[in-house]
Amino acid sequence: MKRMLLSLMVMAFTCSCLAQNTSNDKAISQSATYTLKGIFPTSLNGKKVTLYAHLDDPRTTESTVVRDGKFILTGPLESPSLARLVVSGGLFVENVTFVLEEGETTFTYVNNSLLVKGGKRTTIYLAHEETTKKLFNDQDRYLKYLASFLKKNNDNIIGAHFYSTFGGGPLSERERAELLATASEEFLNYPLFKEYQERKKAMERQMAGVTFTDFELPDKDGKIHKLSEYVGKGQYVFVNFWNGKIPNDRSEMLNMRAVYEKYHEKGFDIVSVSTEKDRNSWLKAINEMSLPWHQLHDAQGAAGVFSQVYGGNSSLTLFIEPDSIITANNLSGSLLEDKLEDVFGILTPGSGVLFNDGKSFDDILYMAKRDNKMVFLACNDPSSEGTQMMNGKEFPKKEAGNFFNNKFVCWQIDATDKQNIELVYKYDINEAPTYLLLDNNGNHLGRVVGGTDITRFIWMVQDELQDDEGLAWYQRQFNDGERDKQFLYDYLELAEEYYMKNTAKKIAAALLDGKNAEQVACDKELFEVFKRGHFMLNDKWFTLLYQEREAVQRHQGEGAVREMNELWKEGTKSCLLFKDGSYQGIDANFLQVYKQTMKEYGVPQADILRNERWVLILNASYSRNYSEMVKLLKNDLKQGGTLFNDPSVIDALQELMSNCQDPKVLKTVEKWIAGT
Repeated sequence: MKRMLLSLMVMAFTCSCLAQNTSNDKAISQSATYTLKGIFPTSLNGKKVTLYAHLDDPRTTESTVVRDGKFILTGPLESPSLARLVVSGGLFVENVTFVLEEGETTFTYVNNSLLVKGGKRTTIYLAHEETTKKLFNDQDRYLKYLASFLKKNNDNIIGAHFYSTFGGGPLSERERAELLATASEEFLNYPLFKEYQERKKAMERQMAGVTFTDFELPDKDGKIHKLSEYVGKGQYVFVNFWNGKIPNDRSEMLNMRAVYEKYHEKGFDIVSVSTEKDRNSWLKAINEMSLPWHQLHDAQGAAGVFSQVYGGNSSLTLFIEPDSIITANNLSGSLLEDKLEDVFGILTPGSGVLFNDGKSFDDILYMAKRDNKMVFLACNDPSSEGTQMMNGKEFPKKEAGNFFNNKFVCWQIDATDKQNIELVYKYDINEAPTYLLLDNNGNHLGRVVGGTDITRFIWMVQDELQDDEGLAWYQRQFNDGERDKQFLYDYLELAEEYYMKNTAKKIAAALLDGKNAEQVACDKELFEVFKRGHFMLNDKWFTLLYQEREAVQRHQGEGAVREMNELWKEGTKSCLLFKDGSYQGIDANFLQVYKQTMKEYGVPQADILRNERWVLILNASYSRNYSEMVKLLKNDLKQGGTLFNDPSVIDALQELMSNCQDPKVLKTVEKWIAGT
């Protein structure tokens, strides 16, 4: 499997259509030229030498003939481009890929192959190709290498090409954002990269969880209709793109007719979009098949709405809920019928999980004891996608009700509401949604973090309850005084898996028990335990280690001290006020107290000012005051730009690009993202 993945990645590069940059490049002067020289054996005299300056366009060629074992090609250069040189004649064919760039590139025919020596970009490309060959059978090493390669080459078209070909490769979302924030114009203007970004945006429009994107097309009478005429009107709408000349598409349309007839009266509708350019052929097909639902035609074919708006590839369908949210794509055949059965057969009032709203925790425990049941406690964040998915799609299903209502008294709280802080702290909730499994005395039996489809979720709950050495067992052993070192490390790993920061802190404190701050500062293993303990500003171990930060810097490196200082920055989030999941503003009094506390601890004045700027930037972001946010970021750049590359700032900038309507603000941010 690993070899297959790497093979596909190599093939993706070899076979991809490489659009080349035809715009002016600031690094290339208007009078720039390229020169290609060949040194061949005289046996190749008379062979044709062809330059394909842009791989995807066979028309962009120059050619000459080998004479006296030599050839030369020269011409103006608009911008660097990936190119191919082909030497052919009779049964003889040799070719090589390189970068067409300013200056001289030489081709030498040795041992039945073409050797290339060129400029900086060609050297980078050839070295990368050689490394790829060496690591062909070792995917893990290759992916690590590729990540490093992309980060180092965000200033040239080679990096842009591989980034686009592999969709960002092995880089995390944060690493991708950081790479693009400092990328050069050559990288960002590379046509394949632009094409990749546009396609990525288009594909995101078809993903589950997003609001549908509107479009307009004519019906069979030539009347223009918008998709929004059918979506968001209280019905479940299925949008499919099809071509009447493709047998499988016609067969699927006949299957859909039966589904339509079964569910239409219950609130199901279909909008079909033809990607067949021939209008008459399309009209003939829908008349032959007697298709009773909405039919629209795209004269651009697959190059129209299908690919430009929704990033379709070979096929595409969208299942859109009454609230205009896409909840599934690429459903067909039995998958579509299963989805409709979920919607109209299982999602019936009272059939899902019955949460006992309006009760106190004591009420819930009383009911559980009375009915000899366990407690299922959903700790929600109303704004999180996981909470919305589970409450809106999974818990209402009959399968969920059949399992939970028979075994549990079910209750839910808003984990972000301060009135529930006692329960959140007691059960160490740091990620929402978290689902607690408790006995009828409130003792912890297990937990599940995050949302998933209900079948898998039930399996996870059962696994928690059946695990004799699961989280509940570790808690009991720890509370009974177990302090074996390996036990503590295993328990710490489990606590991290469940985002239980307070539990991790207790375990780390047990591992550090008997040590002093200097010992921890000097020992890598002990300092790693300190980091994993999530000790906060008011914790003993943070206070002790912060006082020993000079020793920490000597033994753990400057980065370790920076991480400790980051806690002061993260702590500033306590200055932001939230209520019922909505942002209220800055707590100015707490901010002043916090600044004074930092001063008393000896936090450098520059860091105190940085942290205050951070609060103001977050406030502008949460308030969607984008012009103020840009103003604050400009000020931060003047102070050294210490916050500019923070992942949260990058996220806010991306949000700004999507939502801000002010062209001046957008222009400023575009320059930042382009690395200028």
